[in-house]
Amino acid sequence: MGESHRANFIRFQEYIKESFRIDKISYASLGPGQIFTHQFLEDFASLSLDMTFVDPIVSEIIYPVVAQILNYSVIDTGLYPGWQKRDEALKFFNCWYVPIKKGVIAQELKKKDGRRIFHPVKYQFPLEDII
Repeated sequence: MGESHRANFIRFQEYIKESFRIDKISYASLGPGQIFTHQFLEDFASLSLDMTFVDPIVSEIIYPVVAQILNYSVIDTGLYPGWQKRDEALKFFNCWYVPIKKGVIAQELKKKDGRRIFHPVKYQFPLEDII
């Protein structure tokens, strides 16, 4: 999170504790790897949250905290292989702004059980190029 966001995070923790009786934030997540149900998004939208101090505490914390408030389960999507597997992450799904190579996408799509989600993809190409 970084020291520059610490005070904002502490205010956020205090707000969550006072407003929703959440003493401990149980989860955080990587923003691009989140998958939500329609019902979760509807429930989130109906929740009255004071968002004035949430930014820059965005998706990595706010979505899992809302899941905790609403009593939703949080599971690992498996999209990100973990901090210790940086080489694998760089190949398929990463938050280091290293674009995924088109050839890697094409290889995975040819496999019956290959990966279908990649991040980040920083270029456009015709679907025909990879099918």
